[in-house]
Amino acid sequence: MQIFSTQKAESDLDELARFYAERDPRVALRLLAAIDKAREHLSHFPESGRPGRVDGTREWIVWGTPFILVYLIRNGSLRLLRVLHHARQWPPTI
Repeated sequence: MQIFSTQKAESDLDELARFYAERDPRVALRLLAAIDKAREHLSHFPESGRPGRVDGTREWIVWGTPFILVYLIRNGSLRLLRVLHHARQWPPTI
């Protein structure tokens, strides 16, 4: 299944990459690799995420990281909506 990312999801990824790269570039690379691996998993098994907190969405916890991928499945493709840290306050809209 093809995966498309929203601008918010891309912004989330850019923000987390900058934040962690400033502190430890190796950690940033490890996190991004784990997120890429999770995206690859979801491209093959899109229904494996749990039902999301927002109607119609699904969530996938990125193993070994504090991040959750929030996504929709529509018209045979997966749309990555956000990449959120589990400890942050959940945004009112996705």
